[in-house]
Parts: sequence; C-alpha cells; structure tokens
Amino acid sequence: MKFQEYDINPNIKRALDEMEIHTPTKIQERAIPMLLDGGRTHVLAQAKTGTGKTLAFSIPITNQISPKQKSVQAVVLVPTRELCKQVYSVIHKLTKYRQLKAVEVYGGVSIDRQRREIKAGAQIVIATPGRLMDLYRRKAISFSNVRFVVLDEADTMLDICLLYTSPI
Repeated sequence: MKFQEYDINPNIKRALDEMEIHTPTKIQERAIPMLLDGGRTHVLAQAKTGTGKTLAFSIPITNQISPKQKSVQAVVLVPTRELCKQVYSVIHKLTKYRQLKAVEVYGGVSIDRQRREIKAGAQIVIATPGRLMDLYRRKAISFSNVRFVVLDEADTMLDICLLYTSPI
C-alpha cells in the first residue's frame, strides 16, 4: 500500500510526495492505521533507528489535529535537543501545507522566544522534559487542549531520569 492510498489529508500526501516518501515502512504500516482509527488511546511501538518511527506517529497526529484551534493539541516528548531538532524537522515538512504550527522546545536557547511561539498558536510542541517543565511552571503552556502525547525514546528518558535520581 502507498501513502496516496491512505485516508489522510491531501496536504499531508502532498508533503510526503515532496519529501519523496511514497511507501510506508513496516512500523508505519502497522502503527498508522491504528492511530488513524481514533479508537486507540494507547499505542506502544518499538523499532530500530531509521525505520520511520517519527512519521509513524506524526502522520496520524498532523492528520487529526485542527489548524483552526490555535492551542497546543499534541506534545512530543524527546530525551535530547538533537532528537528534538530532528523530530521538529520532519513535522515541519509534513505540516507545510496543513497550516499547522509546530515549535521545538529545549534548553540552551531563549525561553522567551519559545514562549512567544507557543502563545502565537502552536498546535504541536516537540520538547525535552526539562524545558517543557520550565514552561509549565511559568504558566507559558497549557495542556488543557492536548489530545496526543508521544514519548519518543521513552526508554532513554527513563534511563536519564534514573541516572539523575539514583543515589551514588
């Protein structure tokens, strides 16, 4: 099955064509229909690096959130700044014609710029845990309209958490 055959927004199909992505990988074939179904509340997917996990969750999310609602509807939590940038890049390309705004949120850069981008109506936030908590504590982000939460590389985040909280 090709992406053009999926029941997804034509603007997402157009973006996939521009990205020269036409055929889903194994993880995408299995995850996307489940996530598009809407009846699933929890999906756990595991696959090796480079197999297309980011698109496996990004396509259904960008297909189902509303461009008219100018508030955070999806949060993608990632363990590192590098992964945050990678996931943002994919989602930014995927939403090119969907009129959705994504923002990357991580430490080491101006939190004020990130606050402004969220306040300007970002629907998708890709974030590292520390910076997301900073924004939440400052009341710069609301989760009241969030419909989707992705824990990307959850095992790595758990390892990092245990590393920083374990007694030495």
